Amino acid sequence: MNKYQFSGRWILIVAALYGAIALVLSASSAHALKALVGAEDLARIQTANQYLMYYALLLLVLGLGYRLGLSGLQRVAAVFTAGSSVFCGRLYILGFTKISNFAWLVPLGGLLLLAGWLLLGWTAWRQGKADD
Repeated sequence: MNKYQFSGRWILIVAALYGAIALVLSASSAHALKALVGAEDLARIQTANQYLMYYALLLLVLGLGYRLGLSGLQRVAAVFTAGSSVFCGRLYILGFTKISNFAWLVPLGGLLLLAGWLLLGWTAWRQGKADD
């Protein structure tokens, strides 16, 4: 196995980290952050929390599927990881720091997430053909 390959183990580790980050920042935004950031920034942070948790759960499923022997899921997981990191990371940076440079990263992250969903469909279609 290539040392740079996104294995099932690493997919599950990223899923766990995403889940932990989303949980901590969700709890923080529900309590302590209300006094530190404005309503618009808090909404950005909460949106990032939601998406990060969604993709934590998705990566959990992909990691388990890969560990069960479904092929091609490591590429799908890598694209979802990149997309959700860029998308949510940019929202977190904007929400916490108000640094508005690199606004183009949010749509780029969204495009990577779309690519991940399309790649998942393509991978499932190819896997189904192999099963026929």
